Amino acid sequence: MSSNILDELLTPVRKTLDNVGVDFNLLTIGVTLSALVFPFFLLYIFALSQRDDPIPPPLGCRKIGLPGNSNLSDQYSKKYAYGSEQSNANVWSVKALFVYPVKSCAGIEVEQSEIVRTGLKYDRQFTLGQRVTGLPTLEGKVKSEWHVITQRTFPRLAKVETEIWVPDPTAPGYSKDAEYVKSEGCVVVRFPFSPDVEFSIEGLKVYGNILAARLSGKAEPMVEFRIPFDPPKEHIKKMKYRSEEVKIWKDTPLALDMGCEVPADIMDKLRYTLGVANPLTLFRINTAKYRKVFMCAPKEKDVGFQPIIGMSDSVCLFALPSWCSLFRKAKIY
Repeated sequence: MSSNILDELLTPVRKTLDNVGVDFNLLTIGVTLSALVFPFFLLYIFALSQRDDPIPPPLGCRKIGLPGNSNLSDQYSKKYAYGSEQSNANVWSVKALFVYPVKSCAGIEVEQSEIVRTGLKYDRQFTLGQRVTGLPTLEGKVKSEWHVITQRTFPRLAKVETEIWVPDPTAPGYSKDAEYVKSEGCVVVRFPFSPDVEFSIEGLKVYGNILAARLSGKAEPMVEFRIPFDPPKEHIKKMKYRSEEVKIWKDTPLALDMGCEVPADIMDKLRYTLGVANPLTLFRINTAKYRKVFMCAPKEKDVGFQPIIGMSDSVCLFALPSWCSLFRKAKIY
């Protein structure tokens, strides 16, 4: 029965092909299908040829982070729809832990984290800042200063991915003198970048690169750079870091300008991606001059120290003794 139906469907096709002088056989079908598929096959091969070669891992380091699915993958489950009171049988639990090495950029989910005076270790030690120049005064003076940028004004910061790599004696290429081992690891920053191109040979290569990114599950090709997490004094001197005041809300801490660690063309691509018109650079909090927090924080006379933070907006909860105690009691699941 099904064969008869198929014959009835193919009969008009055969008649049409016979009328134009085309022999309807397996060879014809094969050639037709090949002609249809071949351009896509060539496009696929071309896209693969335009893929960026992966950058090898930092020598002597391993990447931290939660392997596999996020602990938040079931956050919308019905079992969390109703709250409950804490009891011995129902203790509070930490659902997921994230650290954000670069302020306002994508974070890293971790299984556990060391708590230091500024909060979770590795959290918001870096920030991107733009050079803002005001209008001239009546006396002709112009004020220019560095301002922290956040997702409030540059939402594409959420597309900037980060990784933390820490020294590990079992990692390939480990040496106490390795660059990133001496810097307590490194931060990998990765962001999407699709340039505006014309229809040309170079433009076709860019389109091939974009297609390769799509085939690998990315919306756009990614650009990457690396910076030392906590560079030693000799590295700071060698790279000629500058200490600059950077405005973060009402605070103006003296931070290390690490823009020299990022190639100029990559920084230009990052500006383009984020939509920043002003000069852009990368800052690290000076570990010798952390920001002290006085508002909404305990006083030194009461707890024996004044809470400090890195590039966070305000006081980190885990910097407070009471929250540290609560965090130690909570379990992660």
